[in-house]
Amino acid sequence: MVAQIQSGPHIVAAQDLDPDETQEWLASLEGLIYHVGPERAAYLLKQLENRAQQLGVAAHAPPYS
Repeated sequence: MVAQIQSGPHIVAAQDLDPDETQEWLASLEGLIYHVGPERAAYLLKQLENRAQQLGVAAHAPPYS
C-alpha cells in the first residue's frame, strides 16, 4: 500500500512498510467511532498527534481539521 503524505504544497508517496499493522490501526479507529463516537476518536487522534510531536515526529500538515 502506498500512502500520500502532504508536505507543504506537495504530495509525496510513502511506502506502507507494514500494511497489516496499518489495517489494524484503521479497524481500531473505525470500531472506536462506531462504538463510542467521532468525538472520542477526534480526542484520541489529537492526543496521538501531541505525543508524536513530543517524540519528535513532525506533522507536515494540520490533520483531522
